[in-house]
Amino acid sequence: MYTLLFFLLLVGISLYFISSLFKKISFQKQQIIYLTRQNDSLKSKIEKNMINFDSIAIKYIESNGANAAAKITSYIYLAPICDFTIAWKVEKDTLLDIIDCAEIKNIKWYEVCYLSDESTKIKGWIPASNLIFLNDYS
Repeated sequence: MYTLLFFLLLVGISLYFISSLFKKISFQKQQIIYLTRQNDSLKSKIEKNMINFDSIAIKYIESNGANAAAKITSYIYLAPICDFTIAWKVEKDTLLDIIDCAEIKNIKWYEVCYLSDESTKIKGWIPASNLIFLNDYS
């Protein structure tokens, strides 16, 4: 009698642990499915916003190495593309050193250098429409 009771108790405990393990496995499967869908969604958003670098032609133009000022509050980009990463925000009338000039998709860009403080030098690209050259001030 006690052995039958003991056996049934062991079977009951085993079934409890097995069912709890199956619940955990089922929950983890649901999490994996959800994360996979979320990952696919994020990948599709990236693919829509990706820049096709094969179609970008950069035409470098000789620059005179002049100085310029920001016409408006503007951003300095890491690359001469409007959708690219922003390196720094410059306020209106901030003085900038011109390093290089390029034209991409009929937009003229200037590579500039800006000293944000005594030890930090920021380099990047800014559209020509956001600049006033110092000889244009006078």
